[in-house]
Amino acid sequence: MLFVTVLGVPTAFQPQVALPLIIIFSSSTARTTAVKFLKSAKVYGVLDRVMFGSDQMVWPEAISSSINFLNAMDFLTDEEKQMILYKNAGKFLGIKE
Repeated sequence: MLFVTVLGVPTAFQPQVALPLIIIFSSSTARTTAVKFLKSAKVYGVLDRVMFGSDQMVWPEAISSSINFLNAMDFLTDEEKQMILYKNAGKFLGIKE
């Protein structure tokens, strides 16, 4: 069992299941939390279970802002960013590239 904090709430996840990154990257607190989460996921070797997603309907510009913020993270390689943005979801859903 892996324990992470999602929006300030300690949450347990089974390690074989995808880790949600439930953060809107638009606020400074959320961005700090996202960076800590992703750095921890990298240290513990579970970036292959992190997926970017959105059900954003009110502020559509928040999606591109979040993607730009993720792409600007210099501690992630280009491959790790691609994993988070789409490759992990494809693998999880069984979609072939």
